Amino acid sequence: MAVRRTAICVGLLAALANPGLGYGQSESAELECVDRAQDQTLLDENEGSQLCDGARSLAPVECYQGAIDRALIDTHDAVQLCRCAESTEPVDCFIDARERLPSDVP
Repeated sequence: MAVRRTAICVGLLAALANPGLGYGQSESAELECVDRAQDQTLLDENEGSQLCDGARSLAPVECYQGAIDRALIDTHDAVQLCRCAESTEPVDCFIDARERLPSDVP
């Protein structure tokens, strides 16, 4: 549950920081991201599309791979965390936040 709240927070912050970007602005980057997600991850087509919706680069795939490898979170949460990511920073932020939380917090 905390992961979903973190993902929502990250997504909202990204939207607020870049209000003029708009989704679908660069369809070729988005399609390339989906292709890379299918080639380099175990995501199915739907999950790859969710991850790369509105992508302007391949960063969501790199972020997703970092989330799976370093943050050890499940596929759904990794997709939510890295959707629209422009770097692997969401993973770094998640790991840092998780390390700072008391161990008894779910």
